[in-house]
Amino acid sequence: MAIIQTLKAKLTLRRRIALLIAFLILLIALIASLTIKDRLGLTLFTRWLTYDNEKGNITFSHGARSENLFLNLDYKLLVCSDTLLQLFSPTGDSLLKEPISFSNPALSSNEKQAVVYDAGGQGLYVVSKEKVAFSLTLPAGQYILSASINKNGWLAVTTKEDGHKGVVTIYNASYDPVVSIRLSSSYLVDALVAPDCKGVYILTPGQSSGIFESKLLYYNLKQAETPSSQISLGDNVVLSMRTANQRCWILSENELFILLPTGELAAKYDYNGKYIKRASLDGTEFATLLLSNSQSGNSGTLVTVDSEGVVLGSLDLQEQVLALSSSGRYVAVLTASCLRVYTKDLTETSVSNYIQGVQNLVLFPDGSLSLITDEFSRLYLP
Repeated sequence: MAIIQTLKAKLTLRRRIALLIAFLILLIALIASLTIKDRLGLTLFTRWLTYDNEKGNITFSHGARSENLFLNLDYKLLVCSDTLLQLFSPTGDSLLKEPISFSNPALSSNEKQAVVYDAGGQGLYVVSKEKVAFSLTLPAGQYILSASINKNGWLAVTTKEDGHKGVVTIYNASYDPVVSIRLSSSYLVDALVAPDCKGVYILTPGQSSGIFESKLLYYNLKQAETPSSQISLGDNVVLSMRTANQRCWILSENELFILLPTGELAAKYDYNGKYIKRASLDGTEFATLLLSNSQSGNSGTLVTVDSEGVVLGSLDLQEQVLALSSSGRYVAVLTASCLRVYTKDLTETSVSNYIQGVQNLVLFPDGSLSLITDEFSRLYLP
């Protein structure tokens, strides 16, 4: 105490102000360092402050089933069933409630916006900034095969209509149609606008010498009469397509393809004969794959792969995996006994055994989660 009193006596007002300024500079530098190292580390800290008195036990009813569609939409929980489209805050505040009538609802997201559509039907919605920003209803005789949205909010809607084997219509971020590509010689099943919004990848299944072959056709949007390049995916069946961090990620049953915005192959990762059981392309600059030596069962090796096709982490899992999610720099794995959260190199950061009834999960970029049961969602803060 005597030392403190002596220091107080010696510090002039000017020195005290200088010390305060120095402290503020150090604090700002610390926050900036956290933000650069983990863009959402500060968000995680503020969430802890916000929810600390609740001990993370914030539970609300979502009115859907655990097998319905759930995803992260800008730190909010998007829930889609065949009759209702909903958006909740992590604490359960209802932000959007839109009645729908979809026979086969499907989702595509860029984490800020989501396109919700009826696969094989005629309806489509875009959810952005807590509202339905765009809707589309096809006329009789046409139906939606797939729809996707890239990081800049550009839509690619693949449809089937009389006289063509497939049509892809591109909409810009204002939801104005930019161009339609109609093919009569090749079937179209999916499409994705490149990250730079200058071209579009179109997935076409077909045959080569009597053997099944998938191809990715790349069209320049300013010269969309013919493809400017194409990439053979071999006999791979494509499971998912997504753009992130100036790359296009193509998840197939045997390989992960990573493409440049210009339509060139940047890298790929071969599963080496293993079976893909679960996967997520939602991490920042990495993909998460669960690979198994057996075609049956749902355990195996968890692998994270970066945008150059390099393995970041690998981990053998002995238990059956019920759900897998990635976001930001985190990966979450739900098994029958526990929930584990890892960093993208698969270093474990937390484990929880409090998972009774949990059958699905949504991971947010800061590492927090919504744990989904058949009736409720619970906010979990590792």
